[in-house]
Amino acid sequence: MKNIFKIFKISKPQHKWIAVACVLITIQAILQQASPVTLKYVIDELSNQIANKSGNYQTVTALFGLILVINLSVAVLNSVNQRLGDFIASRLGRFLTEVFYKKIFTLPQSYFDGEISGKIVNQLNRGINSIREFVNGATNFIIPAILQAVFGIAVLSYFDPTIGILAFFSLPCLYLYN
Repeated sequence: MKNIFKIFKISKPQHKWIAVACVLITIQAILQQASPVTLKYVIDELSNQIANKSGNYQTVTALFGLILVINLSVAVLNSVNQRLGDFIASRLGRFLTEVFYKKIFTLPQSYFDGEISGKIVNQLNRGINSIREFVNGATNFIIPAILQAVFGIAVLSYFDPTIGILAFFSLPCLYLYN
């Protein structure tokens, strides 16, 4: 974890892109929870119509339209987030390559007398590729999945705190350190 923070600190020029990605990922995670909540109101309205003859079909139609807009927005945001994640990973890889090679070129010649230069370059390339893949995976899967779980538990807790608590304790990450 310490190395991730060092890399994040080194990659200061990428912070604005990372912030944009975080905001878009958060919006996407919130919208993914909005669709089921809206569907709950559709079901409530239909139940009122069936039980009390007091439901409003125009409201149901508007809610279905809202669900459509939400789902289309999630699809668009998902595409943008994945493209932005690929872009950030690529730019971060290029930036780190420049920084690491600049560091290598400033090393004294005596350093390379005792080291195989191909080994150094290979280690740098593997490290940069690992970082690039991690950033890409984090922006495309890890962060959205965590935020979706957190917002899902928040929505469940809003409607029924007991179910929210049960959902919280069913998260697999709670068992990693036990």
